[in-house]
Amino acid sequence: LSRHDGEATGEAMAAGARPFRCGACGKRFGASATLTRHQALHGAERPFSCAECGRGFCDRAALAMHRRGHTGERPFACAECG
Repeated sequence: LSRHDGEATGEAMAAGARPFRCGACGKRFGASATLTRHQALHGAERPFSCAECGRGFCDRAALAMHRRGHTGERPFACAECG
């Protein structure tokens, strides 16, 4: 039975199914571990806030990455087109 369950899960994943759903926001995931990590974000403290839109972040690096969306900053250039 466990082998059958594994095969069924493998087939579902191959078909692009995401059987694990977050109860808080409805987002779906292909692995239970990914869902567990995601669910931790719902209860996490977010002390770093964007001054422009007010969205909160768990760490300073995530806020900095978010702010690039407001400023249009692209710190990494494409090797082919610049």
